[in-house]
Amino acid sequence: YQRRVHGRVSVMAVDVARIWEALTALSVDELISSPHVVQDGAAVLQTQALGAFMECWATDCLETHIRTTLVPQFWSETMSAGGVGAQSLARLLELLEACLQRLRPFAQVVYQDPEGAWAKLMETFRAYLCIATPSAWHASITDMYAEAFDAMAASFAGEEADNEPMPIDTDDGREAMLASFSAANNSLHRLGVFERLSAAVVTATMHARIDARIEDKCRGVFDAAALAPLLQWIDAVAIRFLAAVVANASGSDPLIKSWRGRLVYHVHKAPASPRIPHP
Repeated sequence: YQRRVHGRVSVMAVDVARIWEALTALSVDELISSPHVVQDGAAVLQTQALGAFMECWATDCLETHIRTTLVPQFWSETMSAGGVGAQSLARLLELLEACLQRLRPFAQVVYQDPEGAWAKLMETFRAYLCIATPSAWHASITDMYAEAFDAMAASFAGEEADNEPMPIDTDDGREAMLASFSAANNSLHRLGVFERLSAAVVTATMHARIDARIEDKCRGVFDAAALAPLLQWIDAVAIRFLAAVVANASGSDPLIKSWRGRLVYHVHKAPASPRIPHP
């Protein structure tokens, strides 16, 4: 079935048993890098009514590659980089997307319904990625969204963010950080893992910023209404940040409305909680 010439494999016969033996002897990297070889073998096997069998084999190969190579490598590199500062996360997510796209030509030539098979494969990838999430991820990505919020809040309000400013001294530095954040956030959307990996972090970040603003603006103030200014701040700052975060998400308008409802509820709930200590 095969012979190797300068590192390439070419089809020489149509003996089904030998074709199958040759295909299964190739490593996943060889299969991915040589889709034409797989295409030749798949064409022969499909003529023998073995296409479905080959699809099952291909799915097992790809899922194993994702589970044992792509996902562990991504988390290892992410954590070894000292966490996920926006710039490093954007770079690593781009590399992960590129690695996934390398699998696509292989899927195109193996499956009768390549788009459907690819969608299922991506769901498998998302499941493995989220199951294997390291504990350090939560703290790192929380920092990323918190820094982005502080930078945007300062820009929206034309003043320093309510919380301690992040260590960026110039507008150029802020713009560079926000550009990296946008790239990382957009990659999370493209990979389809924003809801699983980031949505809860964004909500917690918003709640923390609301609590901090209530503490700063309302503590010891008994002669002025505080609710209306807080709700104005929600629309002027928090909602604009959320719009930037979900800009690439489908159905973003309903999501923003739902998120605003939860934030407004928190604004009403937080002052009633015993969180503002008496002097």
